[in-house]
Amino acid sequence: MGNSQCREFGYGARRRRALLTGCAAALPVAMLLAGAAQAEPADTEVGEVIVTALKRSELLSNVGASVTAISSEQLRSTRVEGVGELAGYTPNVDIKSNSPGANVVVTIRGVGIDDFSTTVSPAAGVYVDEVPLSSLALMGLSLFDLERVEVLRGPQGTLYGRNSIAGAINILSARPGSEFGGYVETGYANYDRFELTGAVDLPVSDDLAFRVSGKTVQQAEGYWRSNLLADGTPGSRRIGEQHATALRVQAAYSPTSYLRFNLKLEGERSRSETGPLSFFGSFKMGSPFVLCDPVRADRVDNTQCTDAFGYRNLNAKPEYHGDWIGNFPLRLRQVGGALHTTVDFSGAQLDLI
Repeated sequence: MGNSQCREFGYGARRRRALLTGCAAALPVAMLLAGAAQAEPADTEVGEVIVTALKRSELLSNVGASVTAISSEQLRSTRVEGVGELAGYTPNVDIKSNSPGANVVVTIRGVGIDDFSTTVSPAAGVYVDEVPLSSLALMGLSLFDLERVEVLRGPQGTLYGRNSIAGAINILSARPGSEFGGYVETGYANYDRFELTGAVDLPVSDDLAFRVSGKTVQQAEGYWRSNLLADGTPGSRRIGEQHATALRVQAAYSPTSYLRFNLKLEGERSRSETGPLSFFGSFKMGSPFVLCDPVRADRVDNTQCTDAFGYRNLNAKPEYHGDWIGNFPLRLRQVGGALHTTVDFSGAQLDLI
């Protein structure tokens, strides 16, 4: 697709960014030219960041808590696509997957849970538009078209209730805007991977607006390679293909100056494969359940160590190449909805979710 670039379209949206090996905006050329006609100088100053980490809108610099805020521009330019990728932008946060692509576990300041069961509640609360995700299985959702992400470190039981002893992560979707506009980003990469992400604001009147956003990922080849076919016979095959599509529709309605509604409906469907578990030998060759010398010395050496069945993975990159049998299906279908009602009183605000 070359080294083309994509642009946002709409009023006041003139930022540019490259996506994968190339991207293109699927909109009328006239609108693209209008959006790029007047180039704005680069803003070298750090703007004011408004967060709602403590259940009210305030400047990040005034929040009396340890909070990291990641803006929509950062999330899109660095291509954050899942909860597991947030760890690279927040200090003291570690996020792992029990199986690559599934069951994400969040640990904040060393506090977390070491379990793979989907019935276990996380120790760090994860909230999407202020609705908690109560299971590890729900953490595999795709992130797209977000306003920002807020990460609070340390116990947050006072404001967020149970399952927030380690902290809390707030994932906030972009709300409908009052002016027509949006963006489309598409790209193609290695492993035969195609992505398409976009959103559009559709204002109907001064008090009613819609926002439609979506994302699809189609990847025909996986990162992992097995020396065995699914039936166990010798042969080479790749594992980890992805086929996922997500859609979100929102409606914002403000009948009066003190009453606001935001209705959100969203869904995601995935027919993909998880990655296989990484291998590292732990036992002495010929002596199952007896730790080998390298492990006793706190290092990994698959030439001297085996698993409980005597298997040694001697590939140069054992985490991506091995002798795996069978398939690793990841089947996901989830739908959700939320109604956020805000009532402004004199000096107070009531939020119902």
